Amino acid sequence: MQKLTLFWRSKENHKTLFEELTTDLDAVIDENFSTDKCDTFETTEKGHGRIETRRDWITEDIDGLSGKDKWTDLISIGVLESHRHVISTNTTTIERRYYMASIKAKAMLFASTVRGHWGVEIGFWM
Repeated sequence: MQKLTLFWRSKENHKTLFEELTTDLDAVIDENFSTDKCDTFETTEKGHGRIETRRDWITEDIDGLSGKDKWTDLISIGVLESHRHVISTNTTTIERRYYMASIKAKAMLFASTVRGHWGVEIGFWM
């Protein structure tokens, strides 16, 4: 039997957890990936009048995360950073989304799982 992969998107409704995740993961990004405890993946796509670059970071270094024992099957934390450049207006936006997951720290798997989850959310609201 295959085990279900769990993803939790961290939002500000869990204030302490959100602050810890953003602090920890932003530090990893700011270190320019100098940590060997983090895996990274990047894609760039052009379409629908925009160019979007997505950067993913994921790590199993969750020892400093308070309350981690409350999250069943928590193995890793990750962040997706999206740079969207709208060609017609020449504007760029940057967004970071933070996640907790029950997968090993493999950034390519993380990226495809986040994109798959996003597709489910979009399909639900359509």
